[in-house]
Amino acid sequence: MTKILPDAKLAIMCLDQKDNRFVQACIDTKTHYIDLTPSYTTLAKIESLSDRAADCGVSLMLGVGLSPGMSNNGLRPKNC
Repeated sequence: MTKILPDAKLAIMCLDQKDNRFVQACIDTKTHYIDLTPSYTTLAKIESLSDRAADCGVSLMLGVGLSPGMSNNGLRPKNC
């Protein structure tokens, strides 16, 4: 996974994950991470990496797809 991330500044995850390996790869490559999935189990696993991410200067933005979701975070396209 780290092979596809070195040039990325941001990863947006739209799929439910079974583990947090992708997030770990984001942290390793200093790629900021936004998660849209509503799975509290998945988000709890990812949240356990928050200290490591902060130490590496990586932002983890979790649960963005949950209500109120992206529209209230300023991430929606301009002309929606």
